[in-house]
Amino acid sequence: MKTHYRELFGPPLPAMDSGVGSPLDYLDKIFQIPFVVSRPSAGATSRYIRSLLGPPWRGEDADVTAHAETAEGTGAASGADGVAPGTRRPSVAVPEVRDLRPDTLQLRADEIAFMASLASLVPTPRAAKKLVNLYRLTRIGVSAADVDAFLDGDFKAVQLLLAVVVGFPGAARTVLTAFAEAPPEQDVREVLRTAAENAPEPDVKQSCLGIVAGFDELAHRESPPVAAELYARWCPVIARFSFHTGGWINR
Repeated sequence: MKTHYRELFGPPLPAMDSGVGSPLDYLDKIFQIPFVVSRPSAGATSRYIRSLLGPPWRGEDADVTAHAETAEGTGAASGADGVAPGTRRPSVAVPEVRDLRPDTLQLRADEIAFMASLASLVPTPRAAKKLVNLYRLTRIGVSAADVDAFLDGDFKAVQLLLAVVVGFPGAARTVLTAFAEAPPEQDVREVLRTAAENAPEPDVKQSCLGIVAGFDELAHRESPPVAAELYARWCPVIARFSFHTGGWINR
């Protein structure tokens, strides 16, 4: 409102001057009873992320059993061949049914556990749901031939980059640029500290330091990758998922 309706408000006035309405006064007219929801605890966010991700993949044998049980349940209601007794089956071409639950959509236990550990970097339930959805979009883009390599460590870097884009959108462009330009073997925490020192905006500086704190806390419980090279590899992919970083891939 300050940007688009500055002609209504004019220059900033002293705090005690109540002669001119402020943007907050207008918001107070629209939302008469504001209610600010406090940030959920890390434990609550972690449980919420797990509930969104569902159970981990149990392997091909479990999928075969599930399909068999479904087929048995369907056949029991209409006969062994799916047609009621005494009914003539029409001759139709049956289209090939693609696998609706490919391996690329079924997350492993390690993926779920690591994402749940990122709760300190995710400020709201909405951000947690966005993190889950963006990770699924990224995950399904990994070819079947590359899944094993992805699960060896790339997935942690991807989840951390997404947590930065979702939890610290204002600093995401600065962080991605710093990762991409850092020496391959440099520790990403050092990269973030340097980015914080060079950031002209106080908010970006504070966000970079907050991400470092999240990394340090995570290192006590998990083993996140620290080499900048791994993060830089995924920056062009993750940059597509935010208005703040969308133009980064064309730089």
